[in-house]
Amino acid sequence: MSNARAADRIGQVLGGRYRLLAPIGTGASATVYLADDVVLRRRVAVKVLHDALASDVSFLKRFQAEARSAAALNHRHIMAVHDWGQGEVPYLVTELLDGGSLRAMLDAGNLLDLAQARSVGVDTATALDYAHRRGFVHRDIKPANLLFDDEGTLRIADFGLARALAEAAWTEPAGAVLGTARYASPEQAQGVVLDGRSDVYSLGLVIIESVTGQLPFTADTTLGTLMARVDRNVPVPDVLGPLVPALRAAGVPNPADRPDAAEFATMLMAAGDLGPVAPLRLAGTVALEPDQLEPREPTTIFVPEQVILGGTSAGVVGGPTFADPTIANELFLAAQPATRTIDRPESAAVANAARSGKGPRRRLSAKSIAALIALLVVVGGAAAFFLLRTPTHTLADYASMSAPVARAELESKGFNVVEDGTYSETIEINTVISQDPVAGTSLAEGKTVTLTVSLGPPPV
Repeated sequence: MSNARAADRIGQVLGGRYRLLAPIGTGASATVYLADDVVLRRRVAVKVLHDALASDVSFLKRFQAEARSAAALNHRHIMAVHDWGQGEVPYLVTELLDGGSLRAMLDAGNLLDLAQARSVGVDTATALDYAHRRGFVHRDIKPANLLFDDEGTLRIADFGLARALAEAAWTEPAGAVLGTARYASPEQAQGVVLDGRSDVYSLGLVIIESVTGQLPFTADTTLGTLMARVDRNVPVPDVLGPLVPALRAAGVPNPADRPDAAEFATMLMAAGDLGPVAPLRLAGTVALEPDQLEPREPTTIFVPEQVILGGTSAGVVGGPTFADPTIANELFLAAQPATRTIDRPESAAVANAARSGKGPRRRLSAKSIAALIALLVVVGGAAAFFLLRTPTHTLADYASMSAPVARAELESKGFNVVEDGTYSETIEINTVISQDPVAGTSLAEGKTVTLTVSLGPPPV
């Protein structure tokens, strides 16, 4: 998103409920705004996804599913997801954390002592263990995703978004998002299936940086950074003292030899007495100036199309094969182009030439013609199914929303709306109390949604 576009969104109301007040953070995938929830009259954070993602249908499907799943995560060290929507732009509504991020603390020169680093590490590992046991792998643990409330309590941000980005991109021709290169595990760099121990590796790097101010294996290029850590243990400086054994265990290149999140938390706690945990020097949350609205972590890795299409990728002779990563930030500059330009492998170029009529022509065999006809029948049947079926939508949670706003949103999606009024001593008049069907139900257009609406206190 360009600086001008981000500024233009100030004052915009999303979903008839969230008024954007000021940008407070930006990254390769989204801009975060301080916002007013005009229904519950509270301040929240709204993450507005960039235009390139807003036009990606595959991503939006996963974003919807992941937002719902992430909202179900209930842990004191995981950021609470309040709401989501995909109207003009896809967005995610979370609790507002006034303490700022670990990234902002480190950028301000506020490094952690050993006791503080262990506390941050244990809190993060405990939350990761909770999420891993429920099937979530974060994939993007970094200082910018470790946030604090105004009392210094840690929260991990972006669980649903990180997985939606990764899974959507793996099935798209433009390539796969693997995570932020500086904190990626060796298995992320190689594009293999991940488990929770990938997050443990990233967390180990974060702890080292939070104490020393230096990140291991940082090279001049993204590819150099990734290649440096494959088949090499993370070097842990002696200044980490009693934390060294746990960090060495987290930094081994083979995930099978790494502790899981629960084991890593136990190893950190076993480091002994590190003294009292001093209050963190929180950076706080401030509105960004226009010249600050560029991604702070412009190092998201993409696997080029040729890897997915089966072409060759850049590699190291005698070593692991790598995709040649690109910097995700490049996708989000120049006002977010709606399409991405990629270099196709030679095989794809030959196919394109054949389709355009250039190059040698070949006569199709009878088997090829039969297969083509069969394919057309299947594609035609699928197209007819999608064109003729009634569109469906997943119902949002309209409880606590203004009844007129809820009705307008439902009718805009093609639903019939019936309001059932009831008196309530506690719910403000004209506010939705409940709905039928319930939130999360997939409902076809033309169906009826019944809203139970407060009539205020009963007459005396």
